[in-house]
Amino acid sequence: MNGHQATSQPQRWSIASSHAQAQILSTGGMLSAAAFRLGEGRWIKPFAAAAWAGSLEMADLPGHMRWLGGEFPCLPFACGGPVRGVTPAWRTTLDGSVTQPNHGTAANEEWSLVDRTAEAVELRIDYPPEDSIAYLIRRVVAARDAAAFNLSLEIHARKKDRVPVGLHPIVSLDRPVGDIRLSAEFAAGFCYPAIVEPDRMLTKPGGRFSSLASVPGRAGGRIDFSRLPVAEPTEDVVQLCNVRGPISVDLVEDRARLIVDWDRKILPHASIWVGDRALQSRPWGGRFRGLGIEPIASCFDFSDQVSRHDNPLNREGFSTTVAVSPEAPVILRYRLEMTPI
Repeated sequence: MNGHQATSQPQRWSIASSHAQAQILSTGGMLSAAAFRLGEGRWIKPFAAAAWAGSLEMADLPGHMRWLGGEFPCLPFACGGPVRGVTPAWRTTLDGSVTQPNHGTAANEEWSLVDRTAEAVELRIDYPPEDSIAYLIRRVVAARDAAAFNLSLEIHARKKDRVPVGLHPIVSLDRPVGDIRLSAEFAAGFCYPAIVEPDRMLTKPGGRFSSLASVPGRAGGRIDFSRLPVAEPTEDVVQLCNVRGPISVDLVEDRARLIVDWDRKILPHASIWVGDRALQSRPWGGRFRGLGIEPIASCFDFSDQVSRHDNPLNREGFSTTVAVSPEAPVILRYRLEMTPI
């Protein structure tokens, strides 16, 4: 589809400036092994990397799962599947539909190199001919003037459509309890409206909140979702709708702050995913420790069909898709930056 077959070992392109360095993988166009320079000899590596990354035993997994970690684009931003414990407001919406492969062509297939310099790469991926999306262009640039990566995603459409889109940075949770502090302002926050398997949730299904520091708890009362990780294995998701500024992730022990900034006119929301040692099935094995800070225009990570059609979020005016057209590409710009604290 994209000039070469997906394999367990992707092509890699290294980029570096005096302030930032990383590898870009052809699989999923993934930003991997990113490091940020915050002082003489002080490099911070904030992102997660799966213990099984690149294992030949996992070669049958979808692309993004073979190399889970770093940052990668998702179009559609969608998974879905059977759910239980669905809250009443969502029972007519969640039909168990699944998007395959999870998170779409962009996150799973092989991207081709268009251009590269020492500091930047440009990649392209073509979509199947029956898809409303024709192709994507992804650029990743190591900034010269700051510990940052400047990224862009161009969405070139074959026909008019509305599609769920997301970005998928994953911060490592392999840190002391409470060492990560999240800061975000948003119009409304929603807890996942069903059981997040394997039912090791912190939050109350279907809960609503206005501050990450006060989220309805699974066991009652309120919890502080802005301080992570917790001691116990956890699997949980919340969605922040109409985010009002960049999201900050403070790594207290490292005295460093990761700032996730993006064009919120295109992706107005953010999904916060805590995947911390709870999943035991293959390939997880209770080993993964990741915090997704995921800019999105979607309805959680439910199937493509759920985001495209009537759902409780878009009923409240929170858009769950991006409009695309062959007349002009959608160009999404975003930035991952680290600063000292």
